Amino acid sequence: MSDYLVHMTHADLATGRQNLLSIIRQGRVNHSLAPTGTCRNVPGVPSQYTTSFSEIPMGYLDRLIERHGRYGVGFRRTAVIDAGGSPVWYLPPTSPAQRVFQEAYFRGRGGDIDYQDPIWQCSPFIDNPANGGSWRFEWQWEREWRVLGPFDFDAASVALIFAPEDDHGQLDAEISYQLTGDCEGWWGESIFIDPHWSIEVIQQVIPKTGRVLPDGPAAGL
Repeated sequence: MSDYLVHMTHADLATGRQNLLSIIRQGRVNHSLAPTGTCRNVPGVPSQYTTSFSEIPMGYLDRLIERHGRYGVGFRRTAVIDAGGSPVWYLPPTSPAQRVFQEAYFRGRGGDIDYQDPIWQCSPFIDNPANGGSWRFEWQWEREWRVLGPFDFDAASVALIFAPEDDHGQLDAEISYQLTGDCEGWWGESIFIDPHWSIEVIQQVIPKTGRVLPDGPAAGL
């Protein structure tokens, strides 16, 4: 388990970098373009759009960056919880708990929708892993968390910046300039990490920033 939740910005390096700068400048991680969760295809229900994060430990980012790229931003888990975030609940399609959501789904598809039903606040956080032979929907390894809607934050609260090591200095200067008007302006205490680094390297880098984490210099890693 990690104390950090990360959002990687795009598999393409150039797009990922541009998206990261936009996220920091706006103080917002935008929600998904498509609705999420087990009732995502029910028309007319309250918003099922979410912002996704991963709780995957820092030393095991390889699979994540294969899908989502090397640029990203990380927050302490408590900040995401304070914004209403929750881990995704992966329910097997035949499980008793999933039957509750299946019933809501079919009622909704049939037009019998109670818009005040609190189940619509839960359904974006539920997904159903499955394997259809020619397709797979099995992402439990990402340890996904979601926030309903976009995730807004203050730049000073950003805990981690993910980027290739050879871009750390330039990226820090660009973020400083866009937030303070000065390439060397102070904008926060973010730790710059190359997601290709080993856990041993990450544990060495964190104390070098001079930042003391609440649970020790390498907490949660």
